[in-house]
Amino acid sequence: MVRLMLYSPRTAFQEVVMMHRFSGLSRLFFFFCAFSGLFFSHKPAEAEDGIPQMPFTKGVNLSSWFEVSSAGQILVNRHGPEDFAALKALGIEVVRLPINLHPMTSGAPDFTIDPLLFEFLDSAIDRAEAAGLYIIIDNHTFNPSIPTEPAVEETLHKVWTQIALRYRDRSDRVLYEILNEPHGISPKKWAAIQGRVIETIRAVDDRHWIVVGGANFNSYNELNGLPNYADDKLLYTFHFYDPFIFTHQGASWTDPPLTPLAAVPFPPGVSPMPKVPQELRSTWVAGSLKNYSRDGSPEQVTKAIDIAWKFAKKRKVPVFCGEFGVYVPNSLQGDRARWYALVGEHLEKRGFSWALWDSFGSFGMFTPGAGTRFESDLDTDVTDALGLNTPVQVSRTSKPLSGPVVLFDDYPADRIRYSGYVSTDGIISLYERDRARGTYAIRMANLDRYNHLGLIFPAPQDMTALVRDGYAVTLYARTTAKDVRFDIRFVNPDAGPDDMPWRISATIDSAMLPPDGEWHRIRIPLSAMYTTGAWKDAWFPDAGNSFDWSRVARFEIVPEHHDFHGMEFLFDDIVIGK
Repeated sequence: MVRLMLYSPRTAFQEVVMMHRFSGLSRLFFFFCAFSGLFFSHKPAEAEDGIPQMPFTKGVNLSSWFEVSSAGQILVNRHGPEDFAALKALGIEVVRLPINLHPMTSGAPDFTIDPLLFEFLDSAIDRAEAAGLYIIIDNHTFNPSIPTEPAVEETLHKVWTQIALRYRDRSDRVLYEILNEPHGISPKKWAAIQGRVIETIRAVDDRHWIVVGGANFNSYNELNGLPNYADDKLLYTFHFYDPFIFTHQGASWTDPPLTPLAAVPFPPGVSPMPKVPQELRSTWVAGSLKNYSRDGSPEQVTKAIDIAWKFAKKRKVPVFCGEFGVYVPNSLQGDRARWYALVGEHLEKRGFSWALWDSFGSFGMFTPGAGTRFESDLDTDVTDALGLNTPVQVSRTSKPLSGPVVLFDDYPADRIRYSGYVSTDGIISLYERDRARGTYAIRMANLDRYNHLGLIFPAPQDMTALVRDGYAVTLYARTTAKDVRFDIRFVNPDAGPDDMPWRISATIDSAMLPPDGEWHRIRIPLSAMYTTGAWKDAWFPDAGNSFDWSRVARFEIVPEHHDFHGMEFLFDDIVIGK
């Protein structure tokens, strides 16, 4: 039995001479920029006006890795040493690691950090240092809809004391970021809290750089309101998503949701403006679209960045753009490339280091739905626009999976991502010591109906041969719950507008899993699973054999029939085998 290996070795990639590609789109982009004055060389600029320079310039956020609700959900092998080496070869010098930190503690009053988080964070730092990368420990405890309360100060003092104690003797490649995007708190109160947390860290660790920023979601407009902190190893950060209706068109988490907004161009005038969607006509979006030719112009974009530059000149401090990016689904390819070229170059011109938001996500530098191979799946127009060392891309070869496929065996299989959704009181842990075999098992407890554990493949997989050859999903399970009824299922992709995430499911009940507290091996033939429909903003019933076994995007375990309140289930050794 072998683990799921979905990538070829990276050795060849790491050894080739990196070179820039000039695709057809890139050539068009060159000519556009040449005549518009937006073409940039991407040669690092000299520091202007005495602004101190960090030992890194280009970076990326490794999002959705440690951004989970507990340490037990971290897929520690999602980014192995080969990914860090590939980022280094690409020209990345710093990675920002967002961590949903506060939920990974014991809570009040001590806020003791889960030892499992430290174990996995140690591993991430080891990989960054081995690749010659800097790494920012980003306290990314963040919900845009929940204001930052002054009471957060108690938590910050306690978690940063623990982190500083653990990493004070690590190399200077490790940086600390106090809190991502504080908001809903007065800038003055946040500045004072941040200053006291700096002192707490310095009481333990006076070596490492600390990343600090203003309130209002780390706005560049709040930098000038920060006090002159008495510390000479502070890196000041801001986030940049101007113009917002361009960078966030299609986003569902905004207020109001920008889901219906699409094809907003950049810069204004390069293509026709879209009409205001009916759902957004009475909102601020209508006014933003009306004024977009002015507010979204390249001149306005660079003017906004220069607010941070003027701050850096005045204070003589280094500045870091910790996030910038464009949401992919509803934006146009050429527009994204032009925006990245403008913003990336201007940040570097002003002597700022930067970290792209994000790496493999929906703002990322990989082609949506293609996968995460640096050799074949990069969005080369974006990486070229940012002046990265884009490798020549090779065609991805796809063939039906064969042989036993391990999904979980102590750890989720290499390259597989966790996609679980958990309600407030629910628990999904991937590293429970109560196991059937090996070291770890999965625990699911107290879940609401439709909460789920998901294991996402890095690219859609062809399982037709497995179905044809009589393979089955096998797993070990254990529970004392009296009403045993839940589903396992495979799901088709939902990466593109034409994709429909059809499901094929099997229901596990007490006949298969007796509630006796003992481990039981369950076997579900792939051919015995049944199609159930698809959810895509609404429910679509199956019209008959809609599920496509040649394009399997993920595997899920879900309380489809009722909630798991007061119930606990353990799972181990999830395998597609004979």
